[in-house]
Amino acid sequence: EPRAHNIYIPTPKKKHNLQPVIKQNATPYKPTVPSMYTKGYQRAAKALMIEHMAMAGGSIWDEELQKFAAYKDLSKHPNPTIQKRWTTSGENEFGRLFQGFLDTEGMDVLDWISRNDVPPDKTVTYPRYTVDIRPEKAEPYRTRITAGGNLLDYAGNVTTHTASMETIKCHWNSVLSTKGAKYCTGDISNMYLCSWLKDAEYVRFHIDQIPPRIIEHYKLQGLVHKGYVYARIKRAWYGLKQSGKIAHDDLVEHLQKYGYERMARTEGLFKHKTRAITFTLVVDDFGIKYTQQADVDHLIAAVRDKYPFKVDWEAKQYVGIHLKW
Repeated sequence: EPRAHNIYIPTPKKKHNLQPVIKQNATPYKPTVPSMYTKGYQRAAKALMIEHMAMAGGSIWDEELQKFAAYKDLSKHPNPTIQKRWTTSGENEFGRLFQGFLDTEGMDVLDWISRNDVPPDKTVTYPRYTVDIRPEKAEPYRTRITAGGNLLDYAGNVTTHTASMETIKCHWNSVLSTKGAKYCTGDISNMYLCSWLKDAEYVRFHIDQIPPRIIEHYKLQGLVHKGYVYARIKRAWYGLKQSGKIAHDDLVEHLQKYGYERMARTEGLFKHKTRAITFTLVVDDFGIKYTQQADVDHLIAAVRDKYPFKVDWEAKQYVGIHLKW
């Protein structure tokens, strides 16, 4: 008979039974011969751990290099096709963060500056490059650059309150129980980058990590200082400790101008002062309950007055959960 244990250990397929849980904190039963399930679990866990480490590092698996490749590897790839693909992706991201490049519209998040323009009391941080492949997106090969916020001190409040899963589920139930109610979802694109910092931060890019055409376009050779080019961060760039709080407060203040206010005792739940519409808010994701089309149109117009806002009328997904209405 096996010893008492506190976990389920599946036996080989022929028996189709599970070892019973007898008592808590007992010594786990260890089979003398690992079953197919134990071996399979170990392999799956190892594979998932490797994938998680790669995603956390912002890299992707490259078959030709036979390793997880970061942006610096891909932008200097020995295969010209892959190198061009990721160099173009990097150009697009630099264009977005600065004042544009070719067909990419700039969001004016950063300005290139001279090293001498950095205030002496300011710490200069580093950029963090991440790459990903998203086949469903218009730009499938994606490079994103964020701030290394761990080097920067920020003494202000960084707490941001969003709707809890309990609140979201109650909201869904209210849609089902309200006669004539409908539900849609909305998403603000690059919400953080639509807000300004009260006090600028600073970052430096290694010249080798900047695409050659960006260097030429912005005439950066004259700004190089010991191998780096410096930039001023003006907006709530991703990675900064204060960005989430600033962006959230800006959104709430903007919505108040149109009559939308937070519920007094429920975080992340909003209503309109006079219209029959409510919504949950998780960072930049809206889950909207409404009965009249005019009410939801009013909310959409209010958000779009400041932010790029996409709406899914079928509400197929919200906060990572797939929905079927």
